Amino acid sequence: MKVDHHLVLQVDFTFEVIIIKNHSSDLTKRVAQSYEAGLAAPLPLPLRTEEEVMNSWLTKGGPVVSICCATYNHAKYLEDALRGFMGQVTTFPFEVILRDDASTDGTTAIVSDYAKRYPHIIRPIIEERNQYIKGRPITLTTMLTFAKGEFIALCEGDDYWISPTKLESQVELLRANAQSVMCVAQTVEGIYKEGELICARFFSGNDKPMQYFDEITRTYFHPSSYLIRADILRAALKKYAAKIPMCDTALRFMLISFGPFVFLREVMSVWRITGKGRWTSLDKYKQIVWEIELAESLYKNFEPDYRGYHGRSLVKHYRYIIGQDIRQFNLRRLGVHLPRFFYFAGRYGSPKDVFPSLVTLDRRFKKIIRLISGK
Repeated sequence: MKVDHHLVLQVDFTFEVIIIKNHSSDLTKRVAQSYEAGLAAPLPLPLRTEEEVMNSWLTKGGPVVSICCATYNHAKYLEDALRGFMGQVTTFPFEVILRDDASTDGTTAIVSDYAKRYPHIIRPIIEERNQYIKGRPITLTTMLTFAKGEFIALCEGDDYWISPTKLESQVELLRANAQSVMCVAQTVEGIYKEGELICARFFSGNDKPMQYFDEITRTYFHPSSYLIRADILRAALKKYAAKIPMCDTALRFMLISFGPFVFLREVMSVWRITGKGRWTSLDKYKQIVWEIELAESLYKNFEPDYRGYHGRSLVKHYRYIIGQDIRQFNLRRLGVHLPRFFYFAGRYGSPKDVFPSLVTLDRRFKKIIRLISGK
């Protein structure tokens, strides 16, 4: 049995200051059912012409939303993302900032082709040389210099949107909740199984209409669901981008320091797992090393009120990493990681964090001594 993929949503919202009453759509219910049954992920939206897209725009002038899409070697997937963009039914103009980082698989040709087919909507940025390899990975900053919208939507070239009302609904929520920094929504994670994209996880969020720091540390929202106030995003990047390694997690923490997120309790996007992303291509050890580098940076550069959370995260990450160092008898790495573990464990840990690590360390060193002595 397959999912009925192309459903046009009728979303009914009632606003009561910041309390939002939301009636789940058929699409959200069906995606949840597909996830529970392990069925196929929803397909992208039908592709519309530029004229069809612009016919629904009731206002004139510049774009209200700038969709920022970073792509690299996404030839197999990029058209799905573009279908999601051109499938948006809005009463306002939007633009697509489409940046290709010198792809080698035909992605560049797709970008150029769609830019010609949608000249009033798509604004291409085609790099002649790969900027990530040159150590310039902050593609969002590059795209923001071209973006004209009041709001910024994010979606990488291998992910895609499945709701035609994503932008319209999120703009309404942000305008109704002036204190919110951005709007987040539900996402389904798609993983390939025997050539078919399957609903592997459903990020359904929580029951709170407003997401504060505590909520975002417990609930994951994927960037493909974001709609961000452009002025806040620029301010966050100006304040933190030079200090903190840019990634999805860093961006969430940067933005939450400016105010809460309003939550649209609808599924809006598919996060496609290909195993080729910067994060998903790493093994567990390298992922934790990345987490440590990020958490150390957040701990150092973020507001003191948030240091407790990042300190506790570092206790957990260092406990895992020194366990791996001990198992691998890697004394060089252990010499680097162990002092940091005790530094954070002494401030934010508990005896149950420290003593098991000491016991494991003691056992491993005794084993090493026995091996060296031949006993």
